[in-house]
Amino acid sequence: MQSPDSPGRVTVLRPWAAALTETEAHLLDDSDFTEGCAVLLVTAVTRTAGRLAQLVAASFTTDEVARGLGASTTQVHRKRRTGELWAVPRGHTWGFPVVQFDVDMNGVPRRQVHGLSRVFATLPRDLHPVAVAEFLHTPQLSLFTDHAVAAVEWLRGGGPVEHVIAAAAGYDWHSA
Repeated sequence: MQSPDSPGRVTVLRPWAAALTETEAHLLDDSDFTEGCAVLLVTAVTRTAGRLAQLVAASFTTDEVARGLGASTTQVHRKRRTGELWAVPRGHTWGFPVVQFDVDMNGVPRRQVHGLSRVFATLPRDLHPVAVAEFLHTPQLSLFTDHAVAAVEWLRGGGPVEHVIAAAAGYDWHSA
C-alpha cells in the first residue's frame, strides 16, 4: 500500500509479508491470496514445524538404537540407508522416532515393531517425516478390527504386514 505522506513508498501492513518484494506482494494480491489464506498457511507451517520438533525430540540416537537392538552403529546406519529403519535429520546426525520401536520399562528400544521395516522399505524416500508419523498414528479404514486402527497399532496387534503396505499404497500423502 502506498504511504499517504510519502508517495512511491510502500508501507508494510502485514509483518508476515515483510520479506516480500513489492512485485511479489502485487502478484499475491492479484491472485486473490488473501490474509486469511496467509493465516491458514502460517498456521499449517507452524503446526508442521511443531510436530517435526516433537518427532525429533522424541527420537533415539544411533547409539541408543544400536545398544537397544544389540547391533552395531554401522548396522543401524545400513538399515537407515536401505529404508528398514526410519530416521529423521537431527542436526548433523540422525534421530530414530520412538514410535517404530517396542521399548522396555526403562524406555530402551528392544526391537522394531514387527513388520515396520517392510512397510518403510515400500514408502517413497522423499516423504516428509510428519507425513510418515501421521500415517503411522492415523486410524485407517482398511485396517479394521472392531474399529479402524492406526498402522503401528495394527502391527503391534499382530495384523498382517501386507495390509499396512496396501494402506500405505492407497494413502493420500499430499494431504497428510
